[in-house]
Amino acid sequence: MRPLLDGHPGIVTCPFGKFGMQLLTSEFQQFISARKVRGANDLQRLTDKRAKFILVSHQGDKIPIRVAEIMSLLISHTMGFSKLIDCSLTGTIRAASTPRKEIFVDFHCDYKQVIEKIEHDLIARSSLDEVEDLLDIFYRALIQEWRNLRVSASNDRSIVVSAPNKIGIIRDILKRTTNSQIIIMLRDIVGRTFTNNRRMQEHTELKNWKQTQEDLHVFGNPWFDYSPNLYSKNFIDANTQFRKQVYELKRTHSNIYIVDFDELIEKRESVMDSVADFLNLERMPEIYTATLNSVPLEGPERAFSGVVADDPKKYMLPVSEQFVRYLSRDSRAKISLVRRISFFPLSFSVGQWLARLLTGAFRMIQKTKHFHTRRTGT
Repeated sequence: MRPLLDGHPGIVTCPFGKFGMQLLTSEFQQFISARKVRGANDLQRLTDKRAKFILVSHQGDKIPIRVAEIMSLLISHTMGFSKLIDCSLTGTIRAASTPRKEIFVDFHCDYKQVIEKIEHDLIARSSLDEVEDLLDIFYRALIQEWRNLRVSASNDRSIVVSAPNKIGIIRDILKRTTNSQIIIMLRDIVGRTFTNNRRMQEHTELKNWKQTQEDLHVFGNPWFDYSPNLYSKNFIDANTQFRKQVYELKRTHSNIYIVDFDELIEKRESVMDSVADFLNLERMPEIYTATLNSVPLEGPERAFSGVVADDPKKYMLPVSEQFVRYLSRDSRAKISLVRRISFFPLSFSVGQWLARLLTGAFRMIQKTKHFHTRRTGT
């Protein structure tokens, strides 16, 4: 989504995920609250005539906070500032990409100037009524000091920042900002569980087992299909609950828009037109092509539309897909499964039937592997 929005002249896409987002969390609120009570030495710093501080509104009080405290918080916490420093020193930013096919784009921005700009704007304000004001200072400093930014850093630009799909982050944005619009990307449960399983495999030694290596060589990657991580009930339940909570929030908040991942892949232009309407932006073909600071990310060998890097359909058996849908309480899977088991005696449970069916499929794979191994060995 972010690379597609990048092409619109009314949009600046932040190349650093979660940049500044921690300012909206309860942790930052605790940081402010802790400054209500200070030690004697700390109070003396505030009363010094050379002290630089601002008044921050918090629960009806105006709390004096030194500019140095805010600057230290911005740099030391995980707000993406470390990535800004890294990219500023290397002169490049990395586009979202698949492993071993990364694309780097020139990035001309002096992080020291960004810090000085934030400091200058904080002192000029003298007081902050909302955390949203501090967030705007943070973003404006980045945009104004990004020297090779493809568009002018004018006040009518909107900045797009990516963040993890977590209900807590969404609620923080809704609670502590008034000028934000939220686009939530949702993916089908089968694709989500498959991606999670794949990620789990990349962090386990199981893929180094000799047996697994033989399977990978002979069958492509059936390990994806019978790995227990694929049927993680906790992961599936968490995703089911997340989708439910997202749709509940959408019913009561007009600044939330939900995009289906698979629909974006298959019908990019129509989906992006709808996103432009939601953001009150003019529809234009520039948002149909992925870019980063106007540098194209697509080419003959790099297509975004109609391509899924971790497509479960390439690996998963149909019965595995149905089982995941059943665990997620997908109504389509329930109806399908009920019809299938109606031929069995009533005492034969759904779990027993699925377990035997999956075990049988696994044994068939094993027999096929041995047969194939023997043929290639002769």
